[in-house]
Amino acid sequence: MAETARGILHGIRLLDLTHQTSGAYCAMMLADHGAEVIRVETEENTARSAKLDRGKKSVALDLHSDQGAAGLRTLAATADILIEDFQPGVMEDLGVSYDNLAGINPALVYVADTETADSSSDSDTKAAGGLMAFGVMAALREAERTGRGQFVDLAMSRGSNLLTSTNENGDNPLHFSAAPMPTPKSPPRFGEHTEAYLAEMPRSALSDVEKRAMRDAFGCFATGVTVVTTRQEDGTPRGFTANSFTSVSLDPPLLLVCIAKQAYSCEVFANAPHFAVNILSEDQKALSNLFASQSPDKFEDSNWHPGVADMPIFDAGLANFVCSREKVVDAGDHLILIGRVVDLASSPG
Repeated sequence: MAETARGILHGIRLLDLTHQTSGAYCAMMLADHGAEVIRVETEENTARSAKLDRGKKSVALDLHSDQGAAGLRTLAATADILIEDFQPGVMEDLGVSYDNLAGINPALVYVADTETADSSSDSDTKAAGGLMAFGVMAALREAERTGRGQFVDLAMSRGSNLLTSTNENGDNPLHFSAAPMPTPKSPPRFGEHTEAYLAEMPRSALSDVEKRAMRDAFGCFATGVTVVTTRQEDGTPRGFTANSFTSVSLDPPLLLVCIAKQAYSCEVFANAPHFAVNILSEDQKALSNLFASQSPDKFEDSNWHPGVADMPIFDAGLANFVCSREKVVDAGDHLILIGRVVDLASSPG
């Protein structure tokens, strides 16, 4: 239950620069589901109702000053989403437009709502906020898939009703800069596509013999051996042996390691804010075998010390990397843990 209480959007950071109800409502809904929402207080949005700031953090910035604009750029460098509802041109004049911030953080999802007015009915502004939340999540999904953010515009006319308004996209006022909406198609005839979809061949699972053959083929590629460690919420150290480890990026410094979903510690590693990768030397075969076993005394039977973020680091290894969790990616019967390196050490061997 403790993990569930974090919310499904735990780990997502959003900057809320809104002063109208729709954007503030959108940000509040995302905060309710675990997103870290930072309300950026400016001269323009201080009068907004406080009831829309449930679950948010507050940072005060004077965006008209160089220091304030620099502060927003600093926040945007580590944010996943930014929502603003200033009039067109304001953010450009302040030097913090989408183009400015995307140069710092290419994966940023930047959402602008410049047309929904608080003079609209309460139900319309909340509906616009809900639609904006959908736009945020759709663009965030694309950013996680490609590593590229985009500009999202909610072009809803002032005072319009979401169910009756029309525009060049039919009834859809959302615009995605990196993914223009396809031309809407007419509704299908009853059952028009039944035969086509039912004729699709389902993906067949590999037999045990085929799985063994694939494992043997994978084994033809020689790899190093690592022990990946972390701590569960009560501080208990956890670890497993892995050879599915690779470097990913130097800027930012990223690496990845894979863990089987059926592994006893899979959920712990998927939710841990930090983990460490210990690259073993040829003299540490016993340690590799120990952490590949089901022994309950793995850490009692090995020599290790706490490193940065209190991560378990083994003595006499070739190298170690302490990482903050960057992303967890579903991949068949494994999870891919992508970490941002925050500390490292190596020795000859």
